[in-house]
Amino acid sequence: MKSEIIKDAIFCSRFDKRRKEIRKFVNLGYKKTDFLSMKAKHNSRRYKGINLITHQDRIKFLECLKTYTTFNLNAYSSRYNVTGIDYIKYHRPSSNGKGWVLIAPDEPGNNVYIEDNIILQFLSNKYLKE
Repeated sequence: MKSEIIKDAIFCSRFDKRRKEIRKFVNLGYKKTDFLSMKAKHNSRRYKGINLITHQDRIKFLECLKTYTTFNLNAYSSRYNVTGIDYIKYHRPSSNGKGWVLIAPDEPGNNVYIEDNIILQFLSNKYLKE
């Protein structure tokens, strides 16, 4: 019974004493600091190993995409592909179909991969229209 009350309270988005789950939680003797620490611990366990992408990360990726001017489905990264002065950067969907790749053939350390459904859908609609 006690664990169910705690579980219901932790799934509330914020500490609002008007909600019955939070009132039951407070009646057990817990405080707001207890709620916040339990919620943080729950979220750290829940999202362990999952890279959460924020809106700022998406904006940063799209800003970086503006410098990668050429869309090339056949682009790949190679340490031995040195073009010298003609430095071209490519972007394309990833080969696994789950993300988008920014490829700099001359500098593989600058390659960027993002796996986000929103970005993938946006860029697919923009570049993969048939």
